[in-house]
Amino acid sequence: MQTMMQFLGSLLSRLDADAPCQIQNQDIATDFCGYLTREKNGIPIGPKAGSNWLCIYPQGIEELLLYTKKMFNNPVIYIMENGIDELNNGTKSLQDNMRIDFHIQHLEHVHNAMLNGVNVMGYFTWSLLDNFEWAEGYTVRFGVVYVDFEDGLKRYLKDSAKWFKRFLTQEIESE
Repeated sequence: MQTMMQFLGSLLSRLDADAPCQIQNQDIATDFCGYLTREKNGIPIGPKAGSNWLCIYPQGIEELLLYTKKMFNNPVIYIMENGIDELNNGTKSLQDNMRIDFHIQHLEHVHNAMLNGVNVMGYFTWSLLDNFEWAEGYTVRFGVVYVDFEDGLKRYLKDSAKWFKRFLTQEIESE
């Protein structure tokens, strides 16, 4: 199996030439050869999500899409995972306005990038269902569908799932 560095070769340096890349003993934190930051010049880039490593920065998706268009000859792009988590406080919370606002703002920035010629062909939310997160376990919830882990995995649509249904069936114009 190849590492990301081996697979991408010289393309990787175009992503971030100054990023430290550990060639030996790579792990999940070093294989991508980049930086994970929540601040710029000591100032948070956006509100914190449920997980400490996630901040809400909608304009970042537009910036990344425009950069990808410029640097890689405008490839077809599918955004495979974009979402936000909330802390699992142990209650059946179906009102997730933060998630709705997150997707509205991010989709607006994706649309702006498309108006500037970026070839985005798909956008997938993370995640359909609340699940076991690899770094957070059951302490956070990403899903647009609430999963009751204490009652036979019963599922309930959150407000964001209802919003997506209206959005995808053109029942809303803009919120």
